[in-house]
Amino acid sequence: MRQNSRQRPRTRDLGEALASVAEETANITNRKYLRSCQSHVRRIISFFLTANRHEHFKDVFANPVADEAGIRDFHDLLIFSDAIRNDLAPVARDLCPTDQLIPIFEALGRRAQTTWIDEHVKLNPEKFCTKIGAKCFEVFQHTLSKTSNKNSSKSIALSASSLREFNKGINKYFEEVGFAVPLGHKERMTALHKKNMAIEAARRRDDLVGHTTGADFMPLELHDFLCKFLLTRGRKDDIKYLLVMLLAFNLLCRINRVFSIHLNNNHITWSQDALRICLFTTKKDKVGKSKQQVHLYANHLEPHKCVVTVLGLYLQSHGANLHSWLFPTGASVKQMSIQRATCSF
Repeated sequence: MRQNSRQRPRTRDLGEALASVAEETANITNRKYLRSCQSHVRRIISFFLTANRHEHFKDVFANPVADEAGIRDFHDLLIFSDAIRNDLAPVARDLCPTDQLIPIFEALGRRAQTTWIDEHVKLNPEKFCTKIGAKCFEVFQHTLSKTSNKNSSKSIALSASSLREFNKGINKYFEEVGFAVPLGHKERMTALHKKNMAIEAARRRDDLVGHTTGADFMPLELHDFLCKFLLTRGRKDDIKYLLVMLLAFNLLCRINRVFSIHLNNNHITWSQDALRICLFTTKKDKVGKSKQQVHLYANHLEPHKCVVTVLGLYLQSHGANLHSWLFPTGASVKQMSIQRATCSF
């Protein structure tokens, strides 16, 4: 009998699979962050391209600091390709030749504008990292607005944290081109962020900006009623929903963190007479370097609120469908790397 010359693909062990998942998750995160930074830089460049047509913006360059830096208008903060400069027709000395680009740029569609900027316009790091460059960036930030969620016809200013994302995009851009940002420019950007935070705080005090509020809370009486109802009816899905409610309530966490509990990586263990659950990834710790341990105890007086009892019923009714995650889901599992969710004691 002739043997098959094709070799079977080698099955990866658990360590290789974990490393592959972690690498792919990191790559997806980096690509999303890179696209966001590129979008912020393009928005800054498009403002510098078109700001010369507004007369009230030209007061920025009346400062003597602008003359010292050799910056006369917004276009001096940009670097244009040789192909674009060669196509510009000569104009009078008191006019800026690159102003001819404004109608050309505005005539393009949004996608065409993105391609045009990527091919022909760059940000000038040396001139941007000056006092007048920081002032131009501050002017750009104050032109940003978004549509109000409550009133679609009303525009509101961006928050200080949203404005800071544009500075992060610029820093990422400078890092890619190999430009070392001067310490003085970093201090100016920090002072600008503090100024934006003070302005936002003052607007909130004057009720010009609505205060951030969360969703309406669930009364404890309603929570107790739902727990009793789900346990009494006792369907398969009822036990699952009850366990999700109890874990979110007792762990004081969001639902997405409950869905990130893993069965095979010591996320759920016993610590003497307590059920120990480890939680990973928070808003401040996206990578999951730190873990939070919570100890839950049995509630013999109220079985409908007892996590240990409901967890046992859930594993008994859903055990055949469980493999790695306590709650098999789609998007939540994809966002959670197995390697960073692994803990050992």
